[in-house]
Amino acid sequence: MSCRVKLKALYELWDALDNPEALPIRIQNPAKKLDHVKREIAAIRFFEIPAGAIEPCNSQGKL
Repeated sequence: MSCRVKLKALYELWDALDNPEALPIRIQNPAKKLDHVKREIAAIRFFEIPAGAIEPCNSQGKL
């Protein structure tokens, strides 16, 4: 199963720690407007755990 989310708006706030009066900037459709500067990051890990291994760990109090 996969999930796809469409981001309709992005709120950006620059230098908020040093400037308490900083106001957020709303970017409508950020995927389209920032497409030219995007960088893909793939950080996916997948673990396959057999169902039979879960119950023994649970009964031993390891879960």
